[in-house]
Amino acid sequence: MELPSLESAVSAIWVPGMDEAEWEDEFQGMCDRAFIVNEFMQGRVQTDSFLDWIAQEYADPLEVFGLWVPG
Repeated sequence: MELPSLESAVSAIWVPGMDEAEWEDEFQGMCDRAFIVNEFMQGRVQTDSFLDWIAQEYADPLEVFGLWVPG
């Protein structure tokens, strides 16, 4: 499998006790995140689509942003 050239890096997090299937899910998630971030940065994914993907996979980014407290 050839991976596309990516302009951004997104990490996968290994947690002690994680089994092989959990690691494979985390690794696939890392690849998915890196791909969509790269596509967004290259202008090939619209902002609304990018935000929708984040909301579907993780949480509504606009809601999370509203919870952020600077400093």
